[in-house]
Amino acid sequence: MRPGAGSGTLSFDLATNSRESKMRSKIQSLFHHHGLSLLALFVALGGTSYAAVALPANSVGSKQLERGSVTLPKLARSTRKKLGAGSGAGAGATGGQGAQGPQGPQGARGPAGERGPQGPRGLTGADGATGPAGATGATGATGATGATGATGATGPQGPMGPSNAFASYHCDSGFFSCNLPINAAPFRVSTLSGLPAGAYAISAKLAASSNGGPGHGNVEVSCTLNAGGDTDTSYSVLDADEGVRKQTLSFDVVHTFGSTGSATLDCTVARDPSDTQEAFAQYVKIVAIRVGSLTNTAG
Repeated sequence: MRPGAGSGTLSFDLATNSRESKMRSKIQSLFHHHGLSLLALFVALGGTSYAAVALPANSVGSKQLERGSVTLPKLARSTRKKLGAGSGAGAGATGGQGAQGPQGPQGARGPAGERGPQGPRGLTGADGATGPAGATGATGATGATGATGATGATGPQGPMGPSNAFASYHCDSGFFSCNLPINAAPFRVSTLSGLPAGAYAISAKLAASSNGGPGHGNVEVSCTLNAGGDTDTSYSVLDADEGVRKQTLSFDVVHTFGSTGSATLDCTVARDPSDTQEAFAQYVKIVAIRVGSLTNTAG
């Protein structure tokens, strides 16, 4: 510190190390002897009203003051004069800037900042190549059988297949052509054989007659048409005294053969054993017509 030339002001250059060291020494000496009075001065200049007597003696020194917190404008004029008076005949020339000191140690890592907002979603990438097919898994267990569905509507009837007719005839050479045994087991009058498997409507007829006359008894003729267990029977009573010597018997059955089958016509004759008249069968015929379907119900 030195008086300024041609003026009544003080000029300070605190940037240089030598003058800064001298100034710090003077300030520390000043505060050592006048610390309490300087504190009161600083409080008054800062606009704060605080009683100086509230601080203990010698409680404020160079350790309590931050570096650079005390400047010349903040000092009283008398203090500034004392600082100027104790500096000697004059300050020397400003020295050159000293070398930069070594870098101080790195400070402690600060706390992590708050997580920022999520950025916008990026564009969808291109589809990757299809990977190889995996191995076929094991077959699962068979599920339970479902409930039976409702019966559907009956479909339209299909076209009728081809129809075939088969026939046989017997005993048509004249009156008394085929003799029927008397009081015997059923006698095979005619057979229609070789019927292919299928459904058939079968009919037959014969003329039953006797050679009796007045004074002879009755002759009873019973014949049955049989087709695989389906049968039809006709019965006739020949009475010569009443003039009935001939009657025509007719038969009708339907049957479905699962394989090749046949239709037969059998007759039995009964009369008084003492009577001598005979019975005959004439114009015997069996006709079988193959059909598409059969319906046979009780009337």
